[in-house]
This record gives sequence, structure tokens and C-alpha cells, in this order.
Amino acid sequence: ELRGIWDYLESGNTLTCNSRCDFDTSQCTNPICGPGHKYNGDNSCTAIFTASHEEGIFVSGTNSCDELRNRPNGTIYSSSSESYTFELISYPNSTPKIYRLSIPFNTSSIPDLASIQSADLTLTKELSHRNATNSHSASNDFFTIVPTTLANLPILKKDDFDQFSSVDNPVELANRVDLSSEFEVYDRAVFRLNFNGLANINKSGYSGFGVREGYDLFTTPNNGAYTNIKVGI
Repeated sequence: ELRGIWDYLESGNTLTCNSRCDFDTSQCTNPICGPGHKYNGDNSCTAIFTASHEEGIFVSGTNSCDELRNRPNGTIYSSSSESYTFELISYPNSTPKIYRLSIPFNTSSIPDLASIQSADLTLTKELSHRNATNSHSASNDFFTIVPTTLANLPILKKDDFDQFSSVDNPVELANRVDLSSEFEVYDRAVFRLNFNGLANINKSGYSGFGVREGYDLFTTPNNGAYTNIKVGI
């Protein structure tokens, strides 16, 4: 889910009445909050968005992890059809496999005049997969949020594997969340969007966010040692 708070930049006339009134502002020229959003009473609003079309894409083969993560195409899967949303298995002990996850949000209900102040993106562990597999809990076993540039947002296609920011040094939109010390302990990962993350929110359509594993950011995970990480989201 994506939870955001923003300020309304323009103040209009005050709506008042002598008894309890429910004002329908959906047809107003400059409504304070978007439909379904909560007014906080201080000229700011809060809204919660649920990701739509949550899908993943992965690559696998007998080549190195570095070759795989630079591929343009992959295989699409839905999180409901896979036993694990994320899986990275590195060569030489097994066939390398790298997953990336697309989590677009329809944020078009945010008013155009809104100034987004803060937003958290939360990933929750899939209840049917409580126990993750993690061969290197003291290494780069973290998740990071990156912008996506899908050709047909929010739909993920097989040639979108290279649309999760740059392969090396991607733009990271929030804090990193460690798998072993945070996600496994609390069954959820909370990402506080930074400046780039807030700027990635699209007030006129879908906002494209993606998740990559820490191992996916490096040429050779754990210096080439066998690495196995699985977790359900």
C-alpha cells in the first residue's frame, strides 16, 4: 500500500451551517481532498492506495548473475501464481535466477494543487510463506524501491525487465529494508519515500514503483559464492 499526506495549496471560502452538515465537494472546482481521502482538519489530507496489477518478472539461465541482470527481457509471473515473489539463486551451484517486482498505484485521485509532504510504501509478507530462505543474512539481503518506466503502465510485459531504473546505481526512492533484521522480524517492510520518491508520484495517472533485491544491484553477489534467497510478498 501507498499512504500519503499532502497540503492543499489554495484556501477558499469556509463552508458552515447551523447544524451537522455533510458537504459533497466532489464537484467543486478545487476540492480540498480527493474522493475517498481523509481530511485531517488542518488543510491537509491523507489517502491510502493499494497496488494494482502487481506482477513480477524474472530471468534465469546458465550465465552469470551479471549477464542475467543486464538482460532486456524476462518471464512474467503474478505473485499469486508463484510460490515466492522474490527468488535469487546464483551460479555455480544452481541455475541463476533474478526477480523484480512491479507495484503500480493509481494515484490520479490526488488533486492537482496538492503538495505531497510525505508517503510510505508498505510491503506485507505473504502469510502462506512465513519462513524465508536466506543463505547470507549478513550481506546485501535488502529490498530497495526504484522507479519503473513500463511501456504500458500498469501492465508489465516481458520486455520490461530493463525498465526498473539503471542496472547499476539505480535511482532509489526510499530507505532500504533488510530482509533478515527487519522484514523477517516484523512481517512487513515500510519504505519512507525520499525526495525522488515523492516526485515519482503521478497525480494524473499511475505511479510506477518497482522492487529490486540488494543482490540485483551488484555484479557478483557474495563474491560468486552460492546465494539463495526466497521470500513471499
